[in-house]
Amino acid sequence: MNMERILKERRSIRKFKAEKISDSTINELIEAARLAPSGSNKQPVRYVIVKSDEMIKELGECTSVPFVSKAPLVLVCCVDKKTYKLSNASKIDEIDFSKLSEQEKAVIEYNKKRSEWDDSTLMAYLYLNAGISLEHVVLKAVDLGLGSCWIRLFDVVKVKRMLKLEDRYEVVALLPVGYPDEEPIARPRIDLEEVILKTL
Repeated sequence: MNMERILKERRSIRKFKAEKISDSTINELIEAARLAPSGSNKQPVRYVIVKSDEMIKELGECTSVPFVSKAPLVLVCCVDKKTYKLSNASKIDEIDFSKLSEQEKAVIEYNKKRSEWDDSTLMAYLYLNAGISLEHVVLKAVDLGLGSCWIRLFDVVKVKRMLKLEDRYEVVALLPVGYPDEEPIARPRIDLEEVILKTL
């Protein structure tokens, strides 16, 4: 499927067939996530793959969104807060700055400052990275004949406890995935002229 068709055919799917998703297909979805860009290539996004009926049912109890518990697969998108908080100071002294481009030097200096970010700035940055990764998965799902609909309406504390996640991981979204059992019509989009604020 070409990219234009993928973009046009993507829908938020909330009703799935009972058909299970193979491990090889799941790996293709996660590979799409792995290839997503991230700030300074820190790659902070992690996924918990939930495919057992029992665990999906438990996840469903962490949210008021009913279709989560009906999906054959739920990808739990998380970010690792330590990817940006851990200082690279110990390695900076080992770098030969004379061999670096000006851009590479600027990135290193920026990363040094980023280790001092407050928590709200850090989380906003991490969530942006997660959104990019999730969209890669969503579009790959369409390419594979799957549907999905990512959600934020869930009890973060309950999900973290249920999945036994360390404090360093923050749960960003749940992504129920499956073979679509509905064909929603395209929802209206604003005109291109409204999207463009200015052309300079």
